[in-house]
Amino acid sequence: MARFFDDILERKRIDVYPTQRWHHPTQGPARGRVFFTPGNELSFTVSPDKT
Repeated sequence: MARFFDDILERKRIDVYPTQRWHHPTQGPARGRVFFTPGNELSFTVSPDKT
């Protein structure tokens, strides 16, 4: 089905987004990243920024 709608079978290696950093008011510095899973589902991760 992917070939009919966006012409790319596996987006994980093609659509790469940079890590974003911000400062959370109560939790402190954090970083987040948007990515595609192996099943081509859009997902994201957020973690404390220790740098």
